[in-house]
Amino acid sequence: MRLKGPKVPPAANLVPNQFALVGPRAAAGTYTAKLTRNKDTYTTTFTLVGDPRSTHTASDRAEQVKLVNRLYARLGDLTYTVESVQGVRDTARARAKALGKDALATKLNAFADRLETFRGTLVAAKEGGRLTGEEHLREQMGDLYGKVNGYDGRPTNGQIALAAVLDGELTKGEADFAAILAKDLPALNSGLASKKLPKLEREARDGWNKRNEDGSRGSGGMQLVKALCSWLGVPYEEESD
Repeated sequence: MRLKGPKVPPAANLVPNQFALVGPRAAAGTYTAKLTRNKDTYTTTFTLVGDPRSTHTASDRAEQVKLVNRLYARLGDLTYTVESVQGVRDTARARAKALGKDALATKLNAFADRLETFRGTLVAAKEGGRLTGEEHLREQMGDLYGKVNGYDGRPTNGQIALAAVLDGELTKGEADFAAILAKDLPALNSGLASKKLPKLEREARDGWNKRNEDGSRGSGGMQLVKALCSWLGVPYEEESD
């Protein structure tokens, strides 16, 4: 009775809340369940209602749904930004490696280092996981989402205010990343073109969304396994079908 878990950026730290790994509750209403067995398909409908024992008013629940869904969406935005940073960073390092000892390779590696430093302003990046106590936008937003997601009543005024602050920080982070790309990519891509190497570019949001529509979009268990591997310092290998 919940949506898929939120997309949470990879980092060296676990988000400190179990409800940060699961999606918001599905909205009340009538749903259709479908079971396919070989060539046969069976369907039925069911109605999902709020817990009749709950003491929360409809207004309280509406405020919770509004905030939890906003945080859910913004965690997706944050993940897209962080994975974009990582993608451009890794591509820059790969181009530098292909160039070998070259002045452009030095510039590409320096650019990749700047992106890694910037990534560290958005997510916990220090080795050691929770033992470091490092918390950035990912950890703060994930923790807040988990707290709101784990309680069906109205969020506190403090939670609502914090959500607005974190939203503003993410908006600034998105703008800062765009500014870095606008400033540095033209010269680097011009140099790569002269070496007949592919340019650096950020993955488009549409393409990123499509890649994440396969069910891996925030599978709570998978996110937990990846986070634990990162925290323990062991490699994570995903098996293919």
